[in-house]
Amino acid sequence: MVGVSEQVNKEVNKTLAERGFPTTKPEQQLLLKGQICAIVEPNNAVYKLMSKSHHHVVSRQKCTAMLQI
Repeated sequence: MVGVSEQVNKEVNKTLAERGFPTTKPEQQLLLKGQICAIVEPNNAVYKLMSKSHHHVVSRQKCTAMLQI
């Protein structure tokens, strides 16, 4: 996920600069990188939310498929 976190940091700084805001400091970039990399941990709140949402979507698809049979 290092590539993703670096890309996010790059895009955040680009967007901030385009809008006339100061870019993030190296410490902030490290924090953001850590938060992004932590998303893959099962106890992470974002991971849990995404898993729950994914489960909901898959369940709905199964129900829809069963109704079409």
